[in-house]
Amino acid sequence: MLVLLALGGCGGGVVGTGSGTGDDGTRDIQYMPLGVCAAEFADLGLRCSTVSPDPFRGTSNVQWSDADKSRDASALAVLEGNGAMLQVPCQQLAFLGNWGELPDGSVGFVGRYVSPAAPEGKPAVVLVLPAPAEPTAVGWLEMVDASGATLFGPWLMRRVDGDLRFAACAP
Repeated sequence: MLVLLALGGCGGGVVGTGSGTGDDGTRDIQYMPLGVCAAEFADLGLRCSTVSPDPFRGTSNVQWSDADKSRDASALAVLEGNGAMLQVPCQQLAFLGNWGELPDGSVGFVGRYVSPAAPEGKPAVVLVLPAPAEPTAVGWLEMVDASGATLFGPWLMRRVDGDLRFAACAP
């Protein structure tokens, strides 16, 4: 069973400890917080109030999963406010981050992940990439490090309502 840790971030647009580096020497990822309801995928993948003009408004609780009609989920993202939590139980992976813009102008959920290879937690960005060939999908989620190298994924995600089953892990 995957135990999710509450991975904290600091204010001021900096993820991590606020000291600039983690205990393992990894650098924090600089970003500017944004309202996720202004994202390109908001209409398909989020539950945003249309009444509020606040550009930093967030979403009501929604779930995204890579499950489809033929298979159970291997990944689940839960979004609320301007944050996202991603869990991939068979990889013992958990991520917690907030929506924001990176210095290069790209956008994603910026935060930290834990896994067997990084039990102390490391900075990462979860990108939401378009999936034009999949009209029912929110997009592809891909976790990258500060230099843009893929750490985990991608997973083709769809918004799901109701209960969700995770696929059994291979031994």
